[in-house]
Amino acid sequence: MQLWQFHRVINNDKRQQLAELCMGQNAAKTANELVAFVITPDKWQQRTRINAAHIRETFKGREDKASKRALKYYEKLIPFIYRNDRFGILGLGRQLICAFLGRNKPIITNIGQPNILLH
Repeated sequence: MQLWQFHRVINNDKRQQLAELCMGQNAAKTANELVAFVITPDKWQQRTRINAAHIRETFKGREDKASKRALKYYEKLIPFIYRNDRFGILGLGRQLICAFLGRNKPIITNIGQPNILLH
């Protein structure tokens, strides 16, 4: 799902703005270029649709276990894990469902609301 992006910053004005965000560190102020790593958690739905469309195209005309499993992953599991609400109710529900299902088979149970701090 790769919910991150890398941005190469070579524009002098943008580098100076970034250097300020880096608390004025000398390495950031004197660098010829900077790389910004940006987390984009809101892009999971778009990426899920793109990946599912790619799977459909790749497995076009095939109805086997592999194609069904891949589509199930992107159309059911990813939305189940990534969808969140402001109050964390969906995360609590996911934890309860996974705890119940985990009684009989191995399953990831730590899938509450992500602890991502964005400024």
